[in-house]
Amino acid sequence: MTERQLQLFGSRRQRGIAVDYSPSEFEFQCSVADLLRQWAKPTWQWTAIPLGEERPAEYRNGKRVSFAGERLKRQGVQRGWPDLVLIAPKGHPRAGVAHFLELKGRRGRLSEEQDAFRLWCLLNDVPHSVARDVDEVIAKLGEWGVWRGAVRRS
Repeated sequence: MTERQLQLFGSRRQRGIAVDYSPSEFEFQCSVADLLRQWAKPTWQWTAIPLGEERPAEYRNGKRVSFAGERLKRQGVQRGWPDLVLIAPKGHPRAGVAHFLELKGRRGRLSEEQDAFRLWCLLNDVPHSVARDVDEVIAKLGEWGVWRGAVRRS
């Protein structure tokens, strides 16, 4: 065997190929939800909007069909909505206003629909932010006044 062939048996790291150790978007969102459960002021209301979940599907006439996805679409679910919505409480300068948070992994990109929603929020003075790591989330939610103290990552 040649040196090159022996390389095939090494791991990606041993072969000098960069390995991405960043958390998945699911793990990232779970971390943010844990932070909100622990540190958000109880007067704020928040929830996840799990529209990007993988749904069972089958192929009909060469086209992927998700019956759960079709049901959601029929019920009025729109593409591009962010991962989390937080609503400011009475007494907050933006009381009753929804604040939207889109979570993306390090390499994640906004879809056309997500970017259009972000732009709509910007044009209509609706708080919206895209965060790529927990530190960005902590900073943005601190700016919005969500936290009840100094947030520490565990």
